[in-house]
Amino acid sequence: MAINQQLSNVNNIIVNFTVPLANSFGSYNTITARFSSTSLSWYYTEICSGMQAGTQAVLSTSGGFPPIYYSWRSTQQNGIESGCRSGVTSLSNNAGMSLVQLSGPAYSDDDRLTSWSTFGITNLMAFPDTMAYVVSSSQSYNSPGGTIPLDQVIVSPNDGRYNNAVFSYTCTDPGTYFFSMSVGVTSGSTAEVRLQLTAAATGLTFIVGEMLRKSTTSNGLTTLSRNMLTNCDRGDSVSVILVSGTVDRGTVTENLLSFIGFQYGLASTSTTAAWSLFTDSSWNAGSSNIDPLFFIGEVFSNIGVSYSPSSSSVTIFTSGYYYLYLSAGVQPNQPCRLSIRKADNSVVFAIRRTSNNQNGLDTIGHGAVVQLDSNDQLRIVADAFTSGHSTADGAHTSFFGMLIQPY
Repeated sequence: MAINQQLSNVNNIIVNFTVPLANSFGSYNTITARFSSTSLSWYYTEICSGMQAGTQAVLSTSGGFPPIYYSWRSTQQNGIESGCRSGVTSLSNNAGMSLVQLSGPAYSDDDRLTSWSTFGITNLMAFPDTMAYVVSSSQSYNSPGGTIPLDQVIVSPNDGRYNNAVFSYTCTDPGTYFFSMSVGVTSGSTAEVRLQLTAAATGLTFIVGEMLRKSTTSNGLTTLSRNMLTNCDRGDSVSVILVSGTVDRGTVTENLLSFIGFQYGLASTSTTAAWSLFTDSSWNAGSSNIDPLFFIGEVFSNIGVSYSPSSSSVTIFTSGYYYLYLSAGVQPNQPCRLSIRKADNSVVFAIRRTSNNQNGLDTIGHGAVVQLDSNDQLRIVADAFTSGHSTADGAHTSFFGMLIQPY
């Protein structure tokens, strides 16, 4: 669900979402502004928010345990900012959950910058026992090159694939895996964080993805997060590495230092659809849109989806509810806007920064559950007079998706 307007400048209000990106079986009630679970399950939850110049936004789930927070407490930006954060929360059958604006106002428009998505991992995914959701008991961490101590296990895989002693997740079966990492970055601080994979066969390490917050102009805590979809072989392990800077968990309830991992697959059908694309170099749109923005990458399952490198477009074969994620590296003091477009040029959602006073490289991203029909075509468009950052190893500008419930 999403909204397309700014929220009221009132603290501790329930957010009433009015734009249905997806709403399976009417699980979200627009009258009560409440999501109702259909089964006892661990639910993946993603909170996204836009912030206007000089404003902050702190959003949290109410209902389910633990609560999931997105926090942007800086007010120094001179334009629009956007960001998201993911978590996993438990709900019993027919239990309710709402999203609360603790402080704001959060901002949104037709880019759907403020949105809230959730789906059941236990009941929809084929491998729920592979799921790990881990946070940190440490207030902060600042050892360059070290593994962030994610030692407080909220959800532990049944097979012990998360090693709490060395803070690593092992892929005990080969397949496609979803990973998410988030950190808090305090006022005036910087952070460079990577998800690092160590190959069991060779012992070599590879960067799955990187996120950056290099600007030093913030005057409050901000959330930095990144989601990734990648292949992982049996015995490969992944860890969240602090390359440089300092990361912080925020308050005890915010728990911004976190990691999620699970193997992708559907419980209800063998038909899957998943792709993961990225750009290996930076881009500058100049005076015209880059339409489409070209990516490289791979399709993990070509049963329900196809990717055309020549048109840089994804074609949906299987109608259903999909999780989509879009990220971008942002150049210092430069605006950035990327949008997911359908063939009719309608915007599914976008990521955006119009601030021009962030003095370092940064990463922004947005994920949401959306409803897609067979023959829908998706492409990424970069706005004129915007630019972005990406590298072959950090894959900062990326676009991936996965089918979570066909219909």
